[in-house]
Amino acid sequence: MQKVLPPPRAREHTDEKRREDSTSVGSMITRGLEKELCI
Repeated sequence: MQKVLPPPRAREHTDEKRREDSTSVGSMITRGLEKELCI
């Protein structure tokens, strides 16, 4: 079976989305740590 790669534009979009997700999760984690440290 051949692996069908999505068009480059679609791949870029998914990469951007993944980056956004990772950054948002990271910021959430850092925010939580800051709150814990403040208490």
